[in-house]
Amino acid sequence: MTRKPDAYVRNIRDSMALLDEWAAEGFDTFCNDAKTNKAIVRALHEVTESVQRLEKLWGKRYPELPWKQVISFRNVVVHDYLGLDLQQVWTIVTKHLPELKPHIQRMLADLPPERPHS
Repeated sequence: MTRKPDAYVRNIRDSMALLDEWAAEGFDTFCNDAKTNKAIVRALHEVTESVQRLEKLWGKRYPELPWKQVISFRNVVVHDYLGLDLQQVWTIVTKHLPELKPHIQRMLADLPPERPHS
């Protein structure tokens, strides 16, 4: 099912907010608590999957976004999940994702206002 671009942008925003919340618990919790680990990896998967789908729709509209790097990591999360390097995942969540926020905020600002759910 193909969704509208705004659904992907909002999913990225929401997933990044959860990642911020969970990462605040620290690296030790990420490594030692299975629920936190799985939640972070799953939310990261959703971010990277949404970026991949969004790139097909808006890649040329936002050329400054590092599409290829995010999509490359999506392939690791999806296909090499048993070989994930937890330090690499942590670095992505705590260093690289925050660098994406201004791009996502720009996309959000370009979207029509969200309509309340009825």
